[in-house]
Amino acid sequence: MEAMVNLCQAIDSVLNTRGQRALKAHDPKVLSRSRQLHHTIRSQSQNVIDYGRLQSHPLPATQLQDVTKILRFGNLGTCVAIGRGQSEKLHLDLNDNNALYTSIMVLGDKTKQWNTNHHQGSLYLPTLGVIVPMNIGDMVFFNASELPHLVIKLDEPEREYRTVVTTFSCAHLSEVLEHSPAFCLPWMTTSCM
Repeated sequence: MEAMVNLCQAIDSVLNTRGQRALKAHDPKVLSRSRQLHHTIRSQSQNVIDYGRLQSHPLPATQLQDVTKILRFGNLGTCVAIGRGQSEKLHLDLNDNNALYTSIMVLGDKTKQWNTNHHQGSLYLPTLGVIVPMNIGDMVFFNASELPHLVIKLDEPEREYRTVVTTFSCAHLSEVLEHSPAFCLPWMTTSCM
């Protein structure tokens, strides 16, 4: 569990610095909206965590106290996907909030590079006619729910050379948090009134 906490904090650190600076420079309105969503999540999560403790006591209170700090992801995403390789089929991420950006970061050892002669490992956005190189240390923001995309296939042994971290905000979670539900559960008392 400690390794996962450290990974989440490292992702948060990069997104909280490089990611937020990039969005502030290029699209401050989206950055502001993302920060507002995360503020709402943090306040609502504490209510859910408190209710969960009362109901089941699954973990000691000390382990849950900082969960909203651990899962911040630079206030730029509510979800994270971490994997080797890439998504090689053309697709849309329809569950991503289309009012916010999806971010992709490429992590790995800079001494282990893959063959890029045919754009392997690059993000391809065919409707824009754009191929974005994705090398170790690169980060890109785009609207994954509206722009069809894929990553050009890496050679099989070279898939292990990189780890791809994708952060996004779930459209359904955003909808629930930004618009009061038609019903209230016990921990929702502040948001339903």
